[in-house]
Amino acid sequence: MRISAKHIFALSIRDLQKKELGGIHIFFSNNAFLDFVGKALETLKLGDPSNYTLLTSNLRNIIELLGKDTSIRMESAYSAGFLVEGYFDNSTALQRSDIGPKRYACNLVKHAAILRVLNKGNLYSEWMSNKLIHRRILRSAMERELKCCRSLDCEAKYIHNIERWLRWHE
Repeated sequence: MRISAKHIFALSIRDLQKKELGGIHIFFSNNAFLDFVGKALETLKLGDPSNYTLLTSNLRNIIELLGKDTSIRMESAYSAGFLVEGYFDNSTALQRSDIGPKRYACNLVKHAAILRVLNKGNLYSEWMSNKLIHRRILRSAMERELKCCRSLDCEAKYIHNIERWLRWHE
């Protein structure tokens, strides 16, 4: 049974608190998530204003999924996120502390770059069905993420992983 993106969104934000940061709605269950996202957004705003503008222009919602209804599969939430201009986060506090706010901000930039292309060209169905278009859009977003990682001075291991992915997908 297919669930609509709006239904996944509604299920996901049920019982969550909501706060707006920089024009982005953050849906969260605990303040640690809100603080982490707030720190990531502030880091991006100060360290890479052009990517901050990209992010705030294209991403409308960040939703904490951890501990939510497990009937919402992450793949469904990931796909639905593009339709509701949102990013569904299922990472744990430990995973977030491992990557830190700089890297998290760059991941949000990648997601916003994908959203910009999908919304501008109305390419959602092609993104889901055409592997060539999917790869081109993702590659462009990964290049934007790499630029962000460099400008925010992320750890070398993250930069290396993105560079390796880009080389592999030339």
